[in-house]
Amino acid sequence: AGMMGKNKSSLKLKSGGNGSSAPAAAEGWRYSIDFSSSNLQNATIKRGALHFVRRRRLVRHKIFDPSQLQADDIRLKCDHCDSEAIRDISDKLLEVLSIATLLQTDANHALTEAVIIRCKERLMDELTPSIGGGGMSSLPPYLRKVDPPTRVHTLCTELDKFPDKTTSLLSKSAYNSMFNRQDVIRDGLSDRMGEISARYMSREERDELARLMIRHVDTPDFVLHCNKAKCGEGCEYSPTPCPNHGCDVRQSRKHMERHDAMCGYKTVDCTNKCGERIPKNRLKLHLAQSCELRDASCPFRFMGCPAVVLAKDCPAHLADGAGGHLLLVAAHMEEYGEQIKDMQQRM
Repeated sequence: AGMMGKNKSSLKLKSGGNGSSAPAAAEGWRYSIDFSSSNLQNATIKRGALHFVRRRRLVRHKIFDPSQLQADDIRLKCDHCDSEAIRDISDKLLEVLSIATLLQTDANHALTEAVIIRCKERLMDELTPSIGGGGMSSLPPYLRKVDPPTRVHTLCTELDKFPDKTTSLLSKSAYNSMFNRQDVIRDGLSDRMGEISARYMSREERDELARLMIRHVDTPDFVLHCNKAKCGEGCEYSPTPCPNHGCDVRQSRKHMERHDAMCGYKTVDCTNKCGERIPKNRLKLHLAQSCELRDASCPFRFMGCPAVVLAKDCPAHLADGAGGHLLLVAAHMEEYGEQIKDMQQRM
């Protein structure tokens, strides 16, 4: 479901019929014995003699409309915003919403739609001052004395308080939340974040919220976005794909030079100067296993050959030292024969 906007029902309510299964099934009705969770989950489309409960799911679509959250004179500045700031806020939104829902659920961490809807609505209320919604054109008090470059960090720190704010209002047991919080977060946070991101608050939605927040808290300083409307791909904050093959990172153009220097997919020259170019994240493997100029021990080292040669010279070493290697093998075979004879005598 989206966050805010125009609502419309995808199913029209109809009065119950005479109990026949075909029309009911077409209208989405399911039957169960009672209201227990197990029976509701196993509800059938065919009504039986013991089925006293009839239910169906009605879907309400919500269309995300940023113009309802922020004034156009702020919202329409810069098409992009700083990619690193977007990522930090987007990840933090998912984290705090996931923690909040974990603290409202039972020991099995089963997420219900009632819980996620309440928590998400409360989160949106919490974000309103940071977005500039509800007629709040000025910054939230905790950001007014903060330097523009550090406002996103301060904003994320403030968002960390959100789960505690929901505990007193929404939790089934404040006592359990107080004493089991760390255990709950450790055991279920990763799975819960994946579930919420997939079903209830997508990356696209979180990123758009992050852009709205950045435009509000960064105006009129313009440290994290530009002051031009429809700035397009020429903007320094325009998301740019990494040019290195295999890397799927997209960052603001202003950060791409730094990313390129750190990117594991960037091809570099072999440090042994063998002439090959290898992705940086495979350089160690190349040096250890495939570089022709690496040091390689003789394959007969376990037989006693101490030679260490360049990998490319190993075939020549084996050819030139074939006689000596055969003598080493013969000596070891003789030694093994004596050991076998000694064991047989002891048996």
